[in-house]
Amino acid sequence: MKESPSDRPAASTLSSALLVAVVMGLGYIGIYLCRKNLSVATPMLIEAGLAPDKATAGLIASWANVAYMTGKLASGPIVDRWGGRSGYLGSLCGVALFGALGAFVPGFWALAVVYSLNRLTGAAGWTAMMKLTSTWFPPRQLGTAIAGLSLSYILGGIAATYLAGWVVTWSHDWRMVMGFPSVLLLGLILVAFAFVRQGPLNERPADEADAPGPATAGLAPLPSQSFAARVSRLLRRPQYVTILVLSFTLTLLRDGLGQWNVDFLKSIQPGTADLAAAAFGSVWFDIAGFIPIVLMGILWDRLRPEARRWVITGILALLTLTLAALTTVSKANPALALPLLFSTGLLLYAPYSVLAGVVSVESGGTEMAGTATGLADAVGYAAAILAGWAFGKVLDTGGYPLAFQILAGLTLISTAAAAIGLRSRPLVEA
Repeated sequence: MKESPSDRPAASTLSSALLVAVVMGLGYIGIYLCRKNLSVATPMLIEAGLAPDKATAGLIASWANVAYMTGKLASGPIVDRWGGRSGYLGSLCGVALFGALGAFVPGFWALAVVYSLNRLTGAAGWTAMMKLTSTWFPPRQLGTAIAGLSLSYILGGIAATYLAGWVVTWSHDWRMVMGFPSVLLLGLILVAFAFVRQGPLNERPADEADAPGPATAGLAPLPSQSFAARVSRLLRRPQYVTILVLSFTLTLLRDGLGQWNVDFLKSIQPGTADLAAAAFGSVWFDIAGFIPIVLMGILWDRLRPEARRWVITGILALLTLTLAALTTVSKANPALALPLLFSTGLLLYAPYSVLAGVVSVESGGTEMAGTATGLADAVGYAAAILAGWAFGKVLDTGGYPLAFQILAGLTLISTAAAAIGLRSRPLVEA
């Protein structure tokens, strides 16, 4: 399909769009510096006796995900009303403040509160980025643009783990692991304040903006409608309901592995366990996401909807088999655990990256991009609540083999949902 002239922005607009996207991505990396550090601090909390078991240690992540889910639900309509720039900068500032307080908290429960507030304020970051992206890139370029932005949470996870691992080597203090990244985020806030702004695509005449296109078919934008009305319109699209189901299962998988993979690699080390080595090894789970995220974004802009459906289904089927293999390999041959963890990230990030990104933005259109993205993320992080306490409880009960079996079962459910629900067009027009 050829692009229309309106789908090809002028060179000056494109360069501005790319600059804003790069700066937004850097800021989101900063959010992750103050988020993913918890996975490195968690074993330190257990070793210090502040958490008697993994289930208790996981309570911080669970509480934080409750806060994050709440923030996602609230941030969507707020960002749609007040604009992406305000939501984005406010999110960065909140994360920097509460992240810094992590260096001064007196103990476990105070850390749980501060970290939860960190996640609450950070929830608006991605929603605001999607809102801003929809004002800079036309529908035919959204997949590629959002794929590029999705690399920010991969890079953020890697950078956060390496930074936290480096802090461990010289401080051996969980407070420093939690608080130090905010120093770097402060610098990124200044850069974002200077360069991030709203794009020109929402400045079209009202009659043109209201005309439904491929991204908003059946969902003519109604800026004045209530949050409940917006959600109701989205839920009348069966494909969007499928997105919510996949967001639930895949976010649980990503957050469960992301929260506990350092502890997993530490637990299978022969001889004396080395926390820093486990932290550095765990980044391969995130590194694996680079290629599939970029390829999926490019393919999404080029594939027919029916082909997209079967690509996602096939990837999820392979992911199910990989997780099933990990349940036995982690016990029988620990040396193969890291390659399989890498393969898990390779297969997981492709479908995950499009759910709360381009697919949600397409479902909501420019005017409801914040609501559609925020709701999809909120449903996902309702599942991520289980990645803390409940996942820790599973580990206390049956160890990592049982945990991987459960994750494989959930991925199988996702495979079936994708095959049935990701149709070429909505079954019921909204």
